[in-house]
Amino acid sequence: MDSRKWWTPPEIAKALKVSREKVLGWIRSQKLQATNVSNGHQPRWRVRDDDLVNFLAARRATPLPRSRVITESSPYAVAV
Repeated sequence: MDSRKWWTPPEIAKALKVSREKVLGWIRSQKLQATNVSNGHQPRWRVRDDDLVNFLAARRATPLPRSRVITESSPYAVAV
């Protein structure tokens, strides 16, 4: 591997506060790009820093359209 940062699924899980299985699911479904560095039968996944950044950017929440924003006069408004 080169000098760029590579992440393991457990490292990603800890950083994002999700389970290791969740990260592996993202990898298996190809939502998160990863490289298998295993020589054997069981995969050993590594994720490049750039791929993790791209994955997180794609999952970033987008604001609701203006017509869907809950206003004070909306029946769904909650007093805080």
